[in-house]
Amino acid sequence: MRKVVMLKQRKRLRERRVEFILLTVTVMALFSLLFIFLSMPREEETGAKTQAQAVRPLEVEIDTDLAGEIAPLLQRFQEAYADTPLEIVVDGGSAVITRVPFFIFKGYRREILKVPALRLRAGGREEILRQARSIWFCGEEGDARAEELAAFLARELAALHHEITLNAVGDIIPGRKVAMKMAQNGALYPFQDVAPYIKDADIVHADLECPLSDRYPPPYQGVDFIAPSKTIEGIKLCGIDIVSLANNHSTNFGTGAFTDTLQLLQANGIAYVGGGYNADEAYRRAVMDVKGVRISFLDYNSILGSVNATQSRPGVAWIDMQPFAADDPQDVAMVQEAVRAAKQDSDFVIASFHWSEEYKKMPSASQRKVAHAACDAGADMVIGTHPHCIQSLEWYGESLIAYSLGNFVFDQMWADYTRQGIILRCRLAGGELVDVEVLPYLIHDYCRPMVLDQAGGKRIIDELLAISDI
Repeated sequence: MRKVVMLKQRKRLRERRVEFILLTVTVMALFSLLFIFLSMPREEETGAKTQAQAVRPLEVEIDTDLAGEIAPLLQRFQEAYADTPLEIVVDGGSAVITRVPFFIFKGYRREILKVPALRLRAGGREEILRQARSIWFCGEEGDARAEELAAFLARELAALHHEITLNAVGDIIPGRKVAMKMAQNGALYPFQDVAPYIKDADIVHADLECPLSDRYPPPYQGVDFIAPSKTIEGIKLCGIDIVSLANNHSTNFGTGAFTDTLQLLQANGIAYVGGGYNADEAYRRAVMDVKGVRISFLDYNSILGSVNATQSRPGVAWIDMQPFAADDPQDVAMVQEAVRAAKQDSDFVIASFHWSEEYKKMPSASQRKVAHAACDAGADMVIGTHPHCIQSLEWYGESLIAYSLGNFVFDQMWADYTRQGIILRCRLAGGELVDVEVLPYLIHDYCRPMVLDQAGGKRIIDELLAISDI
């Protein structure tokens, strides 16, 4: 009996051992499965890591002189392509935007903008003022994001660099004998022959050096000028879009006739600069937007005889400079500040000055100083008026200076040089000049500028280029 009991106890012990072993194995298996489960990468974690790798910012390095133009486009790209983050870096970018790609060792290169050389054409002669230049995108070969960005920048730059045309002419003084000729032959008479050569531009700029008002009959002699309001028809025939008013004859017949002129211009959709109902308007720049290209105009008079604008009086914008006053550094600084402000949100800035001694063919040191100061501040072109003759051209840095375009519509028939003038026919690609054509003309019958052919204008062009610094 005792033996039977012992056998049963041994059997129960073996069964418990087996149960323990099975339990242990089961627990270990469960722990192993749990470990494997916890160790397995989550699907969303894998996706997050992959996404994090995919959205690593594309580091872009930009030449310093291109930053102002390119940085806003990169911001626009970031807004349109949020899944391709960008980071602008100073050095070591995976993509480089440059004018000089030769030493950028990247596998992917694309010319995203090409600006043609700037040509000055005059009387069959041609001068290259600035060589052609391009903007290049260099990136890593096979980087789809870089190629996408390059294509975007090429499209945006092409849109910003629409070609527009701009023509500029000199002094329009439709008083005295010009007014007499208009009374005899109609308001279009002085403008008819020259209109086809200037009206075709997107913007036509002129110096209007005479009030247009019917308050007073125009005197046919003397040096105080006024012209009837119907003169505006001749100005419109020439397609003139904007006039400079900062000169010594705009206010010859007082502020009443001057404000008549402002109202007449406004009523006919012609912008003006350098004059206004008060100083704020007179010194304010005028902005014209053509095909997305913003062009700012500034205008100043330095010749005695004008009514100068104040906060409570209509008139013109004034600066002190020779020959009627000592050059004023504060006025030069004011001009520079205005040019800089205009350049911040404009593609092209034109500063106009009514200056110089009369009948001087070469600009004075004062003119050069003021013109260079304006260009140093960012003016792309400087246009001068008043001397009643053509003065030299100058290519200064990256800016074109025409110190005087000469009389355009005026009655000074007593000398060849007072009858001569030039038209500047300019072509811009975005904010850069790419072509300037100089057209010479000769005034006939006291008021009618007539463009000369190549042979007829050769002497004028030869003399102009001989004294010019281009």
